[in-house]
Amino acid sequence: MEHSHLIEIYFPFIKDGFDDDQFDFKQKKLILLELNKILSQKYIPFPKYVINYTSHVVEEAYNPDLRLDDFEHVHHYHRTNPHLEEDNLKFTFKFDTNYKLYEPDFDIEKEGPGKDSFYKSSMPCGLCNLLNDFVFELIILSQIARPGSLKIRFGTSFYNKNFHIVKIPQILDFRPYLMFRENNYPEITFLNFEVFYKWIIKNDLLFPLDCKNSYQKVLNNLSYIHAENSLISIFTYQMRILEIVFAIDEKKSKRNQLDTNIQLLLGTLTKFKKQIKDMYEIRSDFFHGKSELYPYHKQNINLFKENHNSPDDIPKALHFSLLLIIATLQKMYQKKIVDLKPFLDSNKKKK
Repeated sequence: MEHSHLIEIYFPFIKDGFDDDQFDFKQKKLILLELNKILSQKYIPFPKYVINYTSHVVEEAYNPDLRLDDFEHVHHYHRTNPHLEEDNLKFTFKFDTNYKLYEPDFDIEKEGPGKDSFYKSSMPCGLCNLLNDFVFELIILSQIARPGSLKIRFGTSFYNKNFHIVKIPQILDFRPYLMFRENNYPEITFLNFEVFYKWIIKNDLLFPLDCKNSYQKVLNNLSYIHAENSLISIFTYQMRILEIVFAIDEKKSKRNQLDTNIQLLLGTLTKFKKQIKDMYEIRSDFFHGKSELYPYHKQNINLFKENHNSPDDIPKALHFSLLLIIATLQKMYQKKIVDLKPFLDSNKKKK
């Protein structure tokens, strides 16, 4: 018994006018080409009862019939410009299934709802979830390779033209981070995403449950940064990532290791030590209860009260730490390392 399926996942492009004339928009065209090349390589881990499939991604014109705005309550998201007609990033997956090849780990007739009901509801739901996860991971990685190339809202998925479930968070918009770098530090480039993704797959770095190196741990933590809407949580995860990569000697000061090792990998910067010190103080004040918080339900953003030297301290620390993370992941890829220790050891020998 074979069945055909269609899953479409839509991400509205954010159309707010901010930075639209300043960012290198050829990056969006390039990332779409590279996403399609990756989709053509059949990386999706479908179960064996999916006997064939095709997939692609396109930029599609605004379609009012989709009524994506109707699903805003699911996102807990308020659009500031709901009147804007936003184009969509659309992923399309067509596939056939042969349920005779399905091998459940339980007796469907005795322990489940029955075969017909199970095939019509539970299995399509599972396949939608699998594709939602695959697409979310693909988009996160695309923004490491080509930061800021996609400026999109939450993802909404449809199964056979019917709304299924909203599971895909809105990714961070990296464009402001890139455009307001002081002294153009750290150096961030645009990588070929297809080649980068192949390296990720080859080295088993694709969001594993059992992490064995720092690159895997960083990607797992990075998924939380995109899924969070609290700036405190985002900054906490970003500092955690930097410590995972750079503070590898438990006997030494974490702050000093960040100062030294980041500059070894990414290059030196005047007054870098002060920036790391300020970032680490913000992090420490939060963890040790020295920073007060606005009530969560009374603010649009859950942010520290302004109790540092400048009200810009926290946004600056948030931006700078994310830039360091992007640059670090790019540089480790370029050096083909998944842990920093070999790089640090080789630098010690040179000295």
